[in-house]
Amino acid sequence: MDFTPAQHTAIHLPDNLVVTAGAGSGKTRVLVERYLRLFGEYGVDAVLAVTFTEKAAREMRERVRHTIETRARAAAPTERLEWEERRTAVESARIGTIHSFCATLLRAHPAETGLDPRFAVLDEVEAGMLLSSSIDEALGEAVQQSLKTKKQETELSPATEQSIRPDPRFSILEEFGLDELRSILSGMLLGGAEVRAALRDLPATPQELLDQWRDRLTAARAAAYAEVRATSAWRAASDTLLHLAPAAPPDDRISAQVRTVAGCLAALGDDLDMSDFTAIKTINLQGGSKKAWGSEEDLSAAKTALRTLRDSYAAHAPLIELALDEDLEQRAALSILSLRLLYAKALARYTAHKEQQDVLDFDDLERRTRDLLEQHPYVQTRWQNELRAVLVDEFQDTNDEQRAIIYALTGLPGMRKQSVAPEESPAQSQSSRFPLNPHLFVVGDGKQSIYRFRGADVSVFRTVADDITASTGKAVSLDTSFRSHQRLVSWINQLGQAIFTRTGVERPYEFPYEPLHAHRSEPPHPYCIELHVVAGENADARRSAEARLLAERIKDLVAGEAGPIVAGATGWRKPEYSDFALLFQASTVFDYYEQAFRELGVPYLTTAGRGYYGRKEVQDLIHLLRALDDPSDELALVGVLRSPLFALDDATILRLRFANPNSLWQALMDLGDQRLPLEASGELAVGFAEASNATFQSPIARLAFTRETLHDLQRLRGRVTVVELLRAALAATGYLATISGLDDGDRRRANVEKLIEAARKASIKGLSAFREYLERLLQAEPREGEAPLEAEGSVQLMTVHRSKGLEFPIVALPDLGRRNTVRHGLWLARRAYGLALQLRGPTNDLLRPVAYQLAFDEEQRMERAERKRLLYVALTRAKDYLLLCGPAQRSSAQRTESGDDWFGWLLGGLGLGGDVMPGDYGVMRVYCR
Repeated sequence: MDFTPAQHTAIHLPDNLVVTAGAGSGKTRVLVERYLRLFGEYGVDAVLAVTFTEKAAREMRERVRHTIETRARAAAPTERLEWEERRTAVESARIGTIHSFCATLLRAHPAETGLDPRFAVLDEVEAGMLLSSSIDEALGEAVQQSLKTKKQETELSPATEQSIRPDPRFSILEEFGLDELRSILSGMLLGGAEVRAALRDLPATPQELLDQWRDRLTAARAAAYAEVRATSAWRAASDTLLHLAPAAPPDDRISAQVRTVAGCLAALGDDLDMSDFTAIKTINLQGGSKKAWGSEEDLSAAKTALRTLRDSYAAHAPLIELALDEDLEQRAALSILSLRLLYAKALARYTAHKEQQDVLDFDDLERRTRDLLEQHPYVQTRWQNELRAVLVDEFQDTNDEQRAIIYALTGLPGMRKQSVAPEESPAQSQSSRFPLNPHLFVVGDGKQSIYRFRGADVSVFRTVADDITASTGKAVSLDTSFRSHQRLVSWINQLGQAIFTRTGVERPYEFPYEPLHAHRSEPPHPYCIELHVVAGENADARRSAEARLLAERIKDLVAGEAGPIVAGATGWRKPEYSDFALLFQASTVFDYYEQAFRELGVPYLTTAGRGYYGRKEVQDLIHLLRALDDPSDELALVGVLRSPLFALDDATILRLRFANPNSLWQALMDLGDQRLPLEASGELAVGFAEASNATFQSPIARLAFTRETLHDLQRLRGRVTVVELLRAALAATGYLATISGLDDGDRRRANVEKLIEAARKASIKGLSAFREYLERLLQAEPREGEAPLEAEGSVQLMTVHRSKGLEFPIVALPDLGRRNTVRHGLWLARRAYGLALQLRGPTNDLLRPVAYQLAFDEEQRMERAERKRLLYVALTRAKDYLLLCGPAQRSSAQRTESGDDWFGWLLGGLGLGGDVMPGDYGVMRVYCR
């Protein structure tokens, strides 16, 4: 087997090891080989392999099993038995998610944890339902306490009722409505350890909190001031103006500003409060005489330098000029401390409910496991003795709780054994299987950390890497890409170096770019990247045009227009539809591309995204469940009546409404006893019995069938399971047969079966509870993909997040101009900056205290850093060819300056400062449409 020197080291080095694995560098193969080496050396029970999704755990177990089977077949007869034994043992191997291991560990120590070993684990939606009721209870209790306090104070001093200040404990109730507080508390409780850490570091009093904010503001302003002066653009512009100022001509508007700004620059010192930026803020680029300057080049350089200084300062001005509003800050401090109390109340209720039901959520698994290991040294010793090696995949997607668990299992960072339990004798301690701490092997790539929304903290990877190397461990970099060919890798390196490089202090969540080295040689064709610049009157029009263009281009490439551009088993070949994958920043734009593909006859498969619960066939059944559970939900009922379940036309539904303006459901049910006008004249009245004998194609017959079916299904409610109810509805209406005859019939049927499977798996009894479960799924943005179908012969559509770990011969990145704005929520919480709130102004507008503005600035920076990593992940999924699509509405200069979208970063990183024009740019060909 051939391995690079770095791979060989990662597989065989016995020390603690941190491996940085670039995209396509064979990380999984290395992980499997190291696992097999340790498995053979120490046995299956002594090696723990941790991944972060069930899918990844299954794939790793399967890779290990497949490798063992391959080697068993190739082994000599004397060695084959040993490999067969390993194949059998791998079924019980400790390969799984961090949460599954936590559950195993907690169940093994019921005395220490106080947990019933039979506890169940809530999924995210079930946890959300329980959490919601806990929040309502906490809010109800807080409101009652607040009212009681006010009443007591009023009774003590009725004459001063209007002057009574709200109890500080309940000041948060004066700032937000109950719905807003529910949303805030829900987000905070779901925030887990990160929010707890933010609250834990809050001072005890408002004044201490205000003092903390003042210190942070001073530090943030100084950092922004230092950052703007440290940028290469600022320094170059300053040097240009200081050079031009002495010779600037008199009586010229631009030259006057050059001299003024040059004087301002010379006067700038280290003390921000003593510095005056007025001249820079008021730069006006109008005017300037070529004749006066004598050199068009000097005038242009002066204007460019002035613009650079003005824009650079403007980008940092919000922080540099930020100041405290004492009244607003005081309100914010009281509200935050009040919110902390309300959060504690809701958390206590939530915890009590989980204890009563013997259930844990994912956050509990991590927190309780960390507490168990850290608070009970003998438990930690037991597991350190039982394990010989711990391997952790995708470590860039961990959080601090998970880091602490791994440290406890392996003895990092001190690498010392914990003391044994008091009741354990020295002889027992000395007889431990492994007297040394387990070796730790972590693999990840900071540039591929894209799951911050799930609580991942990329800075943890950096911390662990530093701790491993500081405690005699080693660092290995896998930088050879076996995925992409030389031309594509070189282009990605050029772009990556430009995008990831920054001036100033590197923050913990920012990672420098590490170039990849291609294992594959260059392809025979000169171009491997296409950039299509697409015009449109607005975003909708542009996306529609872009979708059609991509569909047409894919058809042309499959027809051979660009020749053999895909590497096959026997050489380069023309592409097939299954070679293409469209990767999106968000699934909300899938519809544009699906419609274009349908119209042009391009086969496609939507394999991921938030689109599943929005699919028409899924919505039809969700509406049916809503209507059966609550017949007064008329929006759901209308959706059911108009759907292929019953196919009533709008005119018929309208006449039903006229028959009973108070209840559409009752109007339908009354068909059995009354007569309903169906003709526009209202003269024809047909009874239900007569309608039952009519041809089903008529509105009368459809009404009769609809009434009878919904009546029967409603009677089943509460008497059968949700699955049985859905099956009965499908059987009665022939819905599956109907949708099978529509476009994408197979996909639609698979989506219906997936919903039924979700109902079967959900440990929820009753239609009402399942209905709420579905509501939570919809509100939680579950990022759920459609039911999987065979992708062979189809273009795949998925989000970039879903593509992580995958590779495709040809990758298309549509919608490059999409702007991603950081959410402007009412609250922000992170251990780096604590808890911050927006407050309401006199006209109900939102006001931002200093703490919120500082927190929001940090969130913007973290979001921007992650979006760069997301772009890197998207680009590195391609093996052979890239198709890129961006907007033509804005100039290249505006795109580059904004730094707010992938297209701007791409053009800036490639040095395309002006408007990009059609033509060839190295290995990239540009088309403007």
